[in-house]
Amino acid sequence: MLERQLSTSQQKFNDALRARLEINRSLRAHEFLYGELIFRVDEQVFSPKLFAGWRYYTPLLSKIDLAGKRFLEIGCGCGITGLYLAATQNIGQLVLTDINPRAVSNAKHNAERLGLPTEIAFYESDVFDGIPASVFDLIYWNHPWEQEKTGYRHRDELEKGLFDGGYQALGKFLKGLNDFLDPSGRALLGMGISADLHLFYGLCHEHGFHPYEVRDPQQKSASREYILYEIRKVTTTPPAIVWRMRIFKHQRLFILKAQASRLIGRAMRLVQSNPFGRNK
Repeated sequence: MLERQLSTSQQKFNDALRARLEINRSLRAHEFLYGELIFRVDEQVFSPKLFAGWRYYTPLLSKIDLAGKRFLEIGCGCGITGLYLAATQNIGQLVLTDINPRAVSNAKHNAERLGLPTEIAFYESDVFDGIPASVFDLIYWNHPWEQEKTGYRHRDELEKGLFDGGYQALGKFLKGLNDFLDPSGRALLGMGISADLHLFYGLCHEHGFHPYEVRDPQQKSASREYILYEIRKVTTTPPAIVWRMRIFKHQRLFILKAQASRLIGRAMRLVQSNPFGRNK
């Protein structure tokens, strides 16, 4: 496993994220409207109002034809993405998992309230660890791509859903992907601008995969905050990928400086904002 240490700018950004996480911990159960569906968000579960990456990923996922397909969502939270897709498409089988038992219970309760006809199973699981042997046509994970040093000890399940020290959980995901993904299936991973893309690409190649960015062709410009990747198996490394990785390595210092500037800007916005009570 590649070792990971934090830059000063990344540490400041993480401190701002923890401040937002403290707001989340203080919240009482509340409701959230998405589309025409009302979701209950229990205490100690990520609030869609405070952590909004799902707003970028869910519309992209909704453009995939899931009729009759077997769909696994890792890190489902209150279930807003998976249950919305089940409500708007005729999914064959839906499996929702989370490392946080409160989130699993919350998602199950929301499914019952919505009365969805889709076959749905719920599991408390650390990546694939708690899922019975199964094969899926689509596997999606909004990965906790915020960086932390390797071996970081999380305070609670909420922090585990936000920080992946040294991308150890990502390594588990890539290692287990072949056992759970149908050979003709797709694996999608949510990431963001503060992710360590060098480490991400390195882990993908170490496990025989390559990430490709997924975009909406009708979208004029890509999100500045969030990125959805499709993880594809490769048998050989194409020359273009080798060239790209070499350039990426040589430009590492430039990329880190650019990331540092963006992180400081995001940290300042996080500290100054009061997002709860308005949709973001």
